[in-house]
Amino acid sequence: MRNGSRNGRRAAIGFGLGWALALIGLFGLELGLGRAVPDPERLLEVADKARFLEAESYELRVEATRPPLSPGEEGAEEALLRVLSKRFPEGFRTRLEILAPEALAGTVWLVVGEDVFFWKPGLEQPLRFGGQQKLFGDVSVIEAARLELFGNYRVLRQEEAPEGLRLELEARRSELVYPFITLWLTPDGEPWSLLLKSLSGEPLKRLVYLQYGDVQGDRLATEFTVEDLLFKGSQTHIRITETLLRPLGDELFDPQSLGEGI
Repeated sequence: MRNGSRNGRRAAIGFGLGWALALIGLFGLELGLGRAVPDPERLLEVADKARFLEAESYELRVEATRPPLSPGEEGAEEALLRVLSKRFPEGFRTRLEILAPEALAGTVWLVVGEDVFFWKPGLEQPLRFGGQQKLFGDVSVIEAARLELFGNYRVLRQEEAPEGLRLELEARRSELVYPFITLWLTPDGEPWSLLLKSLSGEPLKRLVYLQYGDVQGDRLATEFTVEDLLFKGSQTHIRITETLLRPLGDELFDPQSLGEGI
C-alpha cells in the first residue's frame, strides 16, 4: 500500500511538473512564489494561432458532413465550401462561399467584425444576419469564419483539470455572438475543445479539434466537429482539404459586391 501511495504521489508530481515545463517553454512564463503563472492573454493568442492562418490573405477548401440523426433519415448531408480571408486595418474579413450541395450553391456569406452579410442568386442587395445564423448542419456562420478569442474575450479564471488547462472566458463586448466560452488547452497550448455558452451560461455548442497539421509552415487545426447541444446527437464534421496563400481583391470582401466571383 505504501508503494502504491508513493507511486501515486510521483505520478501527480510528474503531471504537475509536465504542465509547468510545457507552459514555461511555450509561453516564456515567469516564475513567482516557486510556480509557473501562465499569461492569460498569451494563452488566447496562441490558441488563435493554432486555429487560424496568419497570412495576409488565403483560401481554404472545406468539407462539411452531418450524419443522420436517426435511423429513419437518409444518408449524410454533405457540403463543400470555399473560405476566403483577408486582413484589413480593422481586422480579418472572411467570405464563405457554398459550392455544394446544388440547392445551396452560389450562396455567399461575409463576416466583417460582428456584422454578417448574406447573398444568393436572385437577391438585388445583401441581407444582414447575426453570427449565429446557420451555415450548414450544426455550423453557424461565425464558427466557420474566425471565432477569435484574443482581443475579444477576457480570462475570468484558469485552472488545471484532468482534460488539460481550462480557461473560463467572458466577451469584452455585448455584440459578440457567444457571451461566455470555456476553452481547454493541451500542455502544448493547442486548443482541443471550445464550449460556447449563452448569456445565462447555458452550453449551446461544443467544438472539438480532432487533428492538427503543418499547413504553409504553420501548425493548424485541420479537422474538428461542431455539436449542437440543444439537439441531442446533432454533430457536423469539418475538414480542411486544401489551403492556398494568394492575393485576394478587396472587392471580394465588400458587402455590396457579394455576387461577384473570383
